[in-house]
Amino acid sequence: MLSLLLPWSAAAQVPASADLAAQRAGKRLFQLGLNRQGGDLQAQIGGGVPLSGERVACARCHGVQGQGQREGGAAAPPLRWSVLTQGRAAGAGLLARPAHDEASLLRAVRNGLGADGQPLGAAMPRFQLGPREAADLVAYLRVVGTDADAEAGVSADTVRLATALPLTGPQAALGQALRQGIEACLARAAGSAIFGRQVTLTVHDSHADPQALQAAALADDHLALVAPWWPQLDARALAQRLPGLPVIGALGQAAELDGAPPHWFGIAPLLGNQARVMVDAIADGLPGRTGRLLLVAGGDTVAPLAAEALRAQAAQYPGLQVSTLAWPAQPAALVPALTEALRHTPPDALVVLAPADALEAVAGTVAREAPSLPIHASQSQAGSAPQRWPADLRSRLRLTTTTPQADALAPAAFLADLQAIGARPQLPALQSQAYAAACATLEGLRRTGRTLSRDGLQRGLESLRNFQTGVLPPISFGPRQRHGVWEARLVRPAPGGDQPLGTWRGPRVPD
Repeated sequence: MLSLLLPWSAAAQVPASADLAAQRAGKRLFQLGLNRQGGDLQAQIGGGVPLSGERVACARCHGVQGQGQREGGAAAPPLRWSVLTQGRAAGAGLLARPAHDEASLLRAVRNGLGADGQPLGAAMPRFQLGPREAADLVAYLRVVGTDADAEAGVSADTVRLATALPLTGPQAALGQALRQGIEACLARAAGSAIFGRQVTLTVHDSHADPQALQAAALADDHLALVAPWWPQLDARALAQRLPGLPVIGALGQAAELDGAPPHWFGIAPLLGNQARVMVDAIADGLPGRTGRLLLVAGGDTVAPLAAEALRAQAAQYPGLQVSTLAWPAQPAALVPALTEALRHTPPDALVVLAPADALEAVAGTVAREAPSLPIHASQSQAGSAPQRWPADLRSRLRLTTTTPQADALAPAAFLADLQAIGARPQLPALQSQAYAAACATLEGLRRTGRTLSRDGLQRGLESLRNFQTGVLPPISFGPRQRHGVWEARLVRPAPGGDQPLGTWRGPRVPD
């Protein structure tokens, strides 16, 4: 840490990681009145009136960049380090004062005493700062208003967002569909800037960078990552490669948010939630909610979590027995195990929580061994595979989905936005999630206020309640809620379009 009175130097522009963490925490305190744990600071004003730190954060009176401004008819002085550590002559509505050092500055913040030891005005809040908060605030005041204080992805006229999608390779068509979903929402908002700033989108090729080893620039140069798809990486692995970068609406394995930090927000229902909905639908279709359910699960890091959720939901139904076949390392080994299970303990329903190749293997065996057995799976895992099935087999498939349906949510705006950029619906279950993620991100930015920052975006997203995107059920987040949609719906795949089997439904909660 630099000595208090040293001028800012080139060497100081590359702080140690501990100093950088303190600066970021201090910025949150300065702009939002929140400590490292996200809790409100406590303050008093006007002779003892208690207020939350959020209501009287430094930036509200002294300016987002600590530049000083008039607030409520009074002049709030600049809080930039170069100004604080120099004496001030009287003028422009401000009294003369000697130079501050670190100790006198903290007395001003905590006790309302100026550098000369005299009481400050009653409008100056007196904050309750512990040692950690005090160190964080000083660390940030050293850089506020300098080049070292620039928020990643934000300039005077631009907000830079990013996504990562497979633009090349065998999944390029998927990447293009998701990109169009994001761009359709951003294009609709292009005419209304976010507090005077236009929103831009950078697209990173996740196929060319499968382990996200070249993605550090996304965290350094962008405010947030919207609807990324890295097929081989879960949330924990991605978060390690993209430190500090908010992620909204990750797809693929990362959609489950297992191991993700607090600045990650999910859009689509967890696969585990979809599995719970499957269990409820199966139980409702059985006489007395009694019968056998066979589960095939595995093939990625998400399936075990979803399988646990399925078994927990099934435990609500005493008459429902669940047996499990794990997706083997050698997929061919599944066929004989499944054949034996279907012959010796015939289930009343089959659930597949595994990638599309597992569903294909299961379908062939079921067609041969159990021609009338209902099959349940997630559309996000099944992809387009069921469209190739024989009609009689396809008619027994029940998919949980988030695909927009005209009878449920009237996605006319979604379709119009796609048409406006020369696109059309493709893989709508995923394309609509990318669209919804972009729309939620924009709304979070609008709620952030003029002080655009990653912390502000997180709080803006946390404030979303029943936010309508037109393609999914309403999205709601909160300080402890990171998945915006909990409902799913069942459909039967058909050549002319999926046939809805009821309305959106969330998992049944025990009485």
